[in-house]
Amino acid sequence: MTDDLGQELPLHNIRFEPRVASILKEIASVASDSGIPCFLVGGCIRDAILNRPVLDIDIVIDQMNSSGIDSERFAVLASGSLKGSHPVCFDRFGTHHFVVSGRGGRVEIEIVSAPLSVTHDFEVGDTSDVMRRDFTVNSLMLGLNVSNFGRLYDLTGSGLEDTNNRLLRCPLNPSETFTDDPIRMLRAVRLSCTLDFRVDGSARDFIKQNPQLVANSAAERQRKELELILLSDKPAEGFRMLHELGLLRVIMPGFDSMEGTMQDKRFHSEDVLNHTFSVLANVEQKDLTTRLAALFHDTGKPLAKRPKGERVVFYGHEHIGAEMASRILRSLKFPNSIVKEVAGLVRNHMINYSEEWTDAAIRRLIKRIGPLLPKQLNLYEADIAALTDAGGLLESARELRRRIETIDEKEHVAKIESPLNGREICELLEINPGRLVGEYKARLLDAVLSGELENEKGAASEYLRELHARGI
Repeated sequence: MTDDLGQELPLHNIRFEPRVASILKEIASVASDSGIPCFLVGGCIRDAILNRPVLDIDIVIDQMNSSGIDSERFAVLASGSLKGSHPVCFDRFGTHHFVVSGRGGRVEIEIVSAPLSVTHDFEVGDTSDVMRRDFTVNSLMLGLNVSNFGRLYDLTGSGLEDTNNRLLRCPLNPSETFTDDPIRMLRAVRLSCTLDFRVDGSARDFIKQNPQLVANSAAERQRKELELILLSDKPAEGFRMLHELGLLRVIMPGFDSMEGTMQDKRFHSEDVLNHTFSVLANVEQKDLTTRLAALFHDTGKPLAKRPKGERVVFYGHEHIGAEMASRILRSLKFPNSIVKEVAGLVRNHMINYSEEWTDAAIRRLIKRIGPLLPKQLNLYEADIAALTDAGGLLESARELRRRIETIDEKEHVAKIESPLNGREICELLEINPGRLVGEYKARLLDAVLSGELENEKGAASEYLRELHARGI
């Protein structure tokens, strides 16, 4: 190994970019100076083998080290040497986390201790901690002391092979691995769709037979895995797998009711659930709220389904879906801001644009949806693209986008407000504040958007006096 660690490491040709390599060298120096057996471990080695960028560094030190230094003290020493942030302890996991920032970017580092019982010649005497890891591909260790610098430890015997074969296998029997931490069942799906790995048959079978175990994990941790799946390159594949393994019905109760709910065959060749997955796949933007909205946009259809002659209709499904999205996302501890955005996108996804729309209708749409309009249009186009023979409808949706951009560029519709505020309306008509004032404000705004009324106080006052005199 060379001094800058940017070249190939011995034995297995693992390469790290210079920024990460320099951090590893500094941690190795701290470990050697302190006399602590120290190892790089987990996903960062896996990613380096796969030539993927390494953004997080996980370090394990021997809890049985002769210096008596624990993970907290080592984190303080390493952070100080790297000029990193003050280490923060994650009590549940016993890890200490700090961040190193610089021109090369931000790197997150976690330090944990384990009873490795490392011998004087740097053999690992106790493999129990390694065997309790989630998957063999995350169990590899790389020596970070002078005597074993760059040495790869494959203590499960299949970590390197499984990484090269892109296989997710549990080090122990899946019942032990997943019962120890049920969130690993979601992580299997996440790693499968983000890294293009296969899930080992025994692991897959256990998950499919015991999906209810995931309910024993914290909602915040479930949310984090779902977010990573949604923001991956293949979110639809991830959610199809969650459904196939039975996990989706546990973490999103009621979601799988879309399966088998058929739609108008003129526009749909799939049931609602598979249509939903197709829409999710069509959302190119890696935006969490848009992809969540794609996931929930038709969840109200099973409850709203009604026969109408030889057809079926789903009147009001967007409102039912918005309520379902809010309930499920809150149960998963999503921030209120995200819940509100997703519910709004679901509630307003039935745009049904046609070329007969007037400019006034376009203005009303811009004003009604507000800042979410770009995301709403992305969802609208993704939804249409999943229809049977969508070509003409998709071009119509793109025409709507062009008309919106043209009108809003000229008129800044989103900034238009009622020409008269509530106080002015009360003084003009000599009425008290109340529901009627709000209705009058809405009428004035709509009249401006439709082009019926000039956006000016004098004209608005005359218009309002006439409305009020007529008792409207």
